[in-house]
Amino acid sequence: MIWLGWLGRLGWLGGLGWGGTSAIAPVPGPLLVTIPTSNAPLVRRIVLDTDRPAQLTARWSAEDHEVEVVFDGFSTHHDRILLGWRPGRTYTLILSLTALDGASSEVVRAVVTEPLPRHLPVATLTVPHPERVAPGHTLLTLRSAGGVVDPSDLAVVYDEEGWVVWWLRLPDLAQDVREHEGGLLVLAGSDAPWFGTYGWDGLPGPSFAVGATPGRVSIATRGGGNLHHDVVPIPDGSGALVALGRYPLAVEGWPASYDDPAITTDRIVAADYVMVLDRDGGVLDEIDIGALIPIDRIGYDSLGSTIEGWADWAHANAVIPDGDQLIVSLRQQDAVIAFDPVLEQVRWILGHPDGWPPELEERLLEPVGPLSWPWHQHAPMLGTDTPGGLRRLVLFDNGNHQAAPFTDTPPITDPRLLHSRVVAYLIDEAAGTVQQDWSFEHSAVAGGTLFSGAVGDADWLEGGTVLSTWGFLEADADRTPNPELGLGRYTIRIIELDPSDLQEVWHLLLASDRADHPQGWTAYRAERIGVIEGRVID
Repeated sequence: MIWLGWLGRLGWLGGLGWGGTSAIAPVPGPLLVTIPTSNAPLVRRIVLDTDRPAQLTARWSAEDHEVEVVFDGFSTHHDRILLGWRPGRTYTLILSLTALDGASSEVVRAVVTEPLPRHLPVATLTVPHPERVAPGHTLLTLRSAGGVVDPSDLAVVYDEEGWVVWWLRLPDLAQDVREHEGGLLVLAGSDAPWFGTYGWDGLPGPSFAVGATPGRVSIATRGGGNLHHDVVPIPDGSGALVALGRYPLAVEGWPASYDDPAITTDRIVAADYVMVLDRDGGVLDEIDIGALIPIDRIGYDSLGSTIEGWADWAHANAVIPDGDQLIVSLRQQDAVIAFDPVLEQVRWILGHPDGWPPELEERLLEPVGPLSWPWHQHAPMLGTDTPGGLRRLVLFDNGNHQAAPFTDTPPITDPRLLHSRVVAYLIDEAAGTVQQDWSFEHSAVAGGTLFSGAVGDADWLEGGTVLSTWGFLEADADRTPNPELGLGRYTIRIIELDPSDLQEVWHLLLASDRADHPQGWTAYRAERIGVIEGRVID
């Protein structure tokens, strides 16, 4: 036994097949580091083989940034996507390969990331209350106002410190982007809008459009027309989606004035509808908004035109699956409506009481206590019900006009006199009542109220904070136009706020230098997602 122990210390027993083998590090082959697509230049793909099974750990670090990801399992072939690189950095990439016996080897490579295009907006981050910030990164679409630069439409991820860590060039007008089934669900396009999936590697999956569009799966709807504004997964595990569409409808004697209902004309009207789709683009149901509310009820901006040239009657801009009902936001109607999609019957209406026919007046939610109605709102979202069963609904209230046609209240047309807000309502569906829970109107970081005349978003976050998107700002809080401040015409503010005291906890300003991009940038929506740095992508 003494003799065997002595041989073991010399490392001979393994060679004789008697146990105690020496650990031998995996031998790596050539390392290939590539960018899967130039449309997502901050993504890296690594491919590496080893002579024996090994577990891979990837670490990459720059002067101000470090990421590590440990991949599960042992393999001789390693083909991985690495996410979470900041632009304009020189990183040291270290790949550690650990065999089953614990022996390891390393491969080291320098990786240089390109800077962002110069005309993209500059991010300025203010974090008044870091302890309250919901974890994760922030995903949003950026749209170049005027579309005169390249890239002009993007999906972008900002990290907690306000740095871009991922971006994707979109081939068409950016509308919405959200996480979906391990990747992204994108709605884009102007002349022929479409939705489709993208992987985090930036590569596209299947895409869908209403009617026959080259390269896309055709959605054969009864109404036809186009997709717009919203495509939302139904959270029942089926893969089904609910989306908004509109088609041209010829209407005789349609309103042609905001002041006199007797003035009419024949008009092609954008008839909004909701479509329910299976995961393959098959149509499961279609519900016309015109079957729910009168086609001749108008609000301010209804007489304007959609991108197709049709009268922008209702301007549906959001749809929410909610159990056995759907909730839709109608901007030009200044109303959020819940309805039964099977019976095609309105259950309740959150909105001002002017101009509704008698059969819908009884569906109007009755205000309880002090309350301000929303005007030209966007992106309602349900939160957790109160212990008493009240529905919590948050939305972005743009605040346009502050009046309805054919009333004694004139619309406010001077944007210096208007402001937007994020507001939460408590809805008692059984009693048919609504009360205003809270309203965020004053930004301490910006120095006052702000007015976003279009787009906008409000999302409940983990821990109870709310992420809001002020995506169409033409002036600062004192209403100085952005160009006079040396900025592009439009700027964006992403504000996370705490409803408990209406304090901002995270505030991201996105603004371009007027010399680099005079028109600036807009953003439709934003959402807080999990940290993408070091994500394992299958």
